[in-house]
Amino acid sequence: MMADVSSTQVHQSHPDIVAGTSLLHPHARTFPGGLQASGFLAAQGGELSGYFDEPSVTTRCTVILSGTCSMKAGGQKYHFQARDLILARTSSETFTFENSAEFSALEIHAPSMLLEQMHVEPFTGIQARPLGLQDLAMRIAKQLLGYLRTAPGSCSQISTPDVLRGYGMAMTILGYAFTSWGTEKTQLNKKNIARLETAQQALLKHFDRAPTIPQLAAMCDLSPTRFKGNPPIKRVAFE
Repeated sequence: MMADVSSTQVHQSHPDIVAGTSLLHPHARTFPGGLQASGFLAAQGGELSGYFDEPSVTTRCTVILSGTCSMKAGGQKYHFQARDLILARTSSETFTFENSAEFSALEIHAPSMLLEQMHVEPFTGIQARPLGLQDLAMRIAKQLLGYLRTAPGSCSQISTPDVLRGYGMAMTILGYAFTSWGTEKTQLNKKNIARLETAQQALLKHFDRAPTIPQLAAMCDLSPTRFKGNPPIKRVAFE
């Protein structure tokens, strides 16, 4: 059944009597600084339609824990599956969402001010990449979903240490997501790849008397500081 809802309503906490039966009734918790975490559990497939009512204000970090889902927004349709990590910053528009049976996901909403304090560069649109079974974000997301499911309905009933525990897990996932994306962007930069290949060839050619960091940096037309800031050279070729 379709329902027209706002993106804020989708993340409002549920009454205990309907816990885990619908994406419209998540296990949700708001932490200091406006950070919000929501855990979704849906035993059956479903769909809903609605509109984003917080454009360019909130960045969403989502980990799909099980099942699959599809979302259409901005004239594009996106398909996600278990172990996908998604970062999204959407504009004011409508959306449709479909989920499979046995679907579960953990979503964190980070206000712009919080990301500015973390010195995270803003982006637009939706980005996704797969996670490994042992990736930190996957493991912490499962723990945070368990925390949300067992937390009392009222914030006043949660002790300060428990609030900090949930907040810490949410911030860990955010930090992992943005740090990993920053690393991937550097790795995919063609100019940096060429520079690192130059350094790797030099190491292979002179493995008995390896060049120093300043020498390698000069070969790559970089300062020693910038050179050390690039992704590490893969050691597979040396084995």
